[in-house]
Amino acid sequence: MSFPQLDSISIGLLTRARGGDGDAWYRVVALYGPHILKWCSKTPLRSSDAPDVCQEVLRKVLVALPDFQRKRRGSFRNWLRRITHHAVYDLLRSRNAEPLTFLHDDVILSAVEQSIGRSSSDETSTAASSGLIELTRRVWAEMRAALEEPTLDAYTLTAVEGFPAKEVAGMLGMSVDAVYKARSRVSKRLRERLPVLLVGENDPSAVDR
Repeated sequence: MSFPQLDSISIGLLTRARGGDGDAWYRVVALYGPHILKWCSKTPLRSSDAPDVCQEVLRKVLVALPDFQRKRRGSFRNWLRRITHHAVYDLLRSRNAEPLTFLHDDVILSAVEQSIGRSSSDETSTAASSGLIELTRRVWAEMRAALEEPTLDAYTLTAVEGFPAKEVAGMLGMSVDAVYKARSRVSKRLRERLPVLLVGENDPSAVDR
């Protein structure tokens, strides 16, 4: 299934739905609901919860739409997927203090944004719990001590700020390949360390294993 482009027609549709147009809302659900449900199916979420998550995601999309239109960083597909992963994380967290089974890159990125003070005020940045944010600060401090500054800058500028790798390469005096490798290295460190520290909150002996 191809993904609808966020052209002037779909922006208008979303705007009308946000204004309370029932027909527009049903069209939004028909257009984007299948993609959200597909993403939900790839998470630990129970299938019976997926429709409720889909409704919550679309509600957040309508609320946060003006912020997306102002920034236009990245594609609408990525933005919608990120909101979906946040909604899944929130639901899993409501049933378990930290859903270690779903520490998705989108959720980690939110924690990074909030831990280094780069988050926006819209609803897409609220998924990370205070505990996860604090542990992310801890991992970030570890990386600042272990990695060269351009490596962290390359990650921050591409993953958090949304700049293209080619532009970041020019900013930092690096090759485009080096920028991608730096981003991958930081992402890998976050994915490896955060689950260990989260487990360690309940089992301190696990942190240094």
